[in-house]
Amino acid sequence: MNKTVGLASLVILILAGMWFLRDRRLTDGTLSPCGDPEGPRPKIDIRQFETDYTGYSISLEGEITGKGKLSGKIEPLALQKLSESLQSGQEFRKALVAGYNACAVTRAAYQAAVLRFQSLDGIARRIDTFAGKASLSPQEESTLATLADEYSSISLHLGENAK
Repeated sequence: MNKTVGLASLVILILAGMWFLRDRRLTDGTLSPCGDPEGPRPKIDIRQFETDYTGYSISLEGEITGKGKLSGKIEPLALQKLSESLQSGQEFRKALVAGYNACAVTRAAYQAAVLRFQSLDGIARRIDTFAGKASLSPQEESTLATLADEYSSISLHLGENAK
């Protein structure tokens, strides 16, 4: 029994060490020599990107798919469009970071996309405030619908100038 516990502890320790080294490698701040006039660029960690620019968008997706806080406050078609926009935004975010790290996306295109993600996150924050209310006035429902349309519209243009 004692050997088994010791062996299990050793395996756990080795796995934890491997996980730490993997995580360290992903966030070590290595530079990519992409031939940019500004010099090498730091690699972006997708997890940090998500934390910095899409916190409310991820929260909003949970409200749409999970608890359904927005159902009944927004038209079903607009809700579906918003959900699809959130999903396509997530996929684009992954491709943007991978493309930037592989030197396929320029710094300027990356910065433009970051600004659009910041805008989306701001809209998601505003939508989130409406989702938290028990009921909405007609004016608030109209504002919510406008915000959902704006979110969908911006997410359609995420990939513009991403080369």
